[in-house]
Amino acid sequence: MAKMGRPKIPDPDWAAVEKMIAVQNTQEDIAYILGMSVDTLSRKMVAKYGVTFAELYKQKKAWGKDKIRKAMWNAAINGSVPMLIWLSKNWLGMRDQPEDVVTVKPTIIKLIEGKGEIELGTTEVKLDEQTETKKVKKNDNKHK
Repeated sequence: MAKMGRPKIPDPDWAAVEKMIAVQNTQEDIAYILGMSVDTLSRKMVAKYGVTFAELYKQKKAWGKDKIRKAMWNAAINGSVPMLIWLSKNWLGMRDQPEDVVTVKPTIIKLIEGKGEIELGTTEVKLDEQTETKKVKKNDNKHK
């Protein structure tokens, strides 16, 4: 008598799965590429590695990021000007132009008796060497 039931889905090429994880393919993408359901991939992964997809993903994703960092570093060390610029801006915090300095003094809220208005204080904004001072008053709240 012939064996009944679903045909067994073969195990995937695990090295290929690890590479797909390293380049941050999702579990759904990997399952689709392998021609199996997410649940089947999950069961096979636990049977093979003893960990869930999320745990393996965390490990292999870190490996993939490390490879990218090394490739970026090597490109910069080997003279790639765009990579040197990118790394200097993103890793070293350098900029093409210095940004304007903005200084703001604390605002004081003060009730002016007899005038029936609230003074919201003085704010000083400093851009380069120019100083601009503004007084902001709120006249819609009358107090006596």
